Amino acid sequence: MTISTRDQLIDAMGNNASRQVIDKASLANAVAGQFFSLWTATGIPGAGSAPGAAANPTSATTGAFSFANQTAPATSYLAWLAVQCSLSASNLEIHGRLAHMGGLSGIVTTSQGALSLVTNSPGAERLGDANYSDVQWWLEIYTALGATGVNATVAVEYNDGSTGNLSLIHISEPTRPY
Repeated sequence: MTISTRDQLIDAMGNNASRQVIDKASLANAVAGQFFSLWTATGIPGAGSAPGAAANPTSATTGAFSFANQTAPATSYLAWLAVQCSLSASNLEIHGRLAHMGGLSGIVTTSQGALSLVTNSPGAERLGDANYSDVQWWLEIYTALGATGVNATVAVEYNDGSTGNLSLIHISEPTRPY
């Protein structure tokens, strides 16, 4: 059900709201002023693990928010969020994990695994361009690479069928994700 009026929004928040608590511990290698993920941090929800093969996370995935998936035509929306942090210079970004995969190495130069949003599509309920051009990609490193910076090259297929390499990603320790 689409919420299209103020009264419907007030009613949904008052009568159909699901409360979620997020309480994650700090990560030892988090660096001030750098992006980092709390996916593997302990707390609530529990620590997610490095994924194996390419997959689509759901609310049942360890580390994900545990919520009841709605039955159509009902839908869920994030309507209100309160944040408290012990660090004054902090920002919070919430990203939906559409797909993930693991088992890649940050210290080899050979081609590794492939993650396709066409094959691992999160479904029709995802808002945004059908060609995924509005998706923000992250490389999350789960094992320390060492002190020497490396470059990640990502092979992509564009929506016109052509291919190319994105080589603009520089990875250096100890920030995460990359």
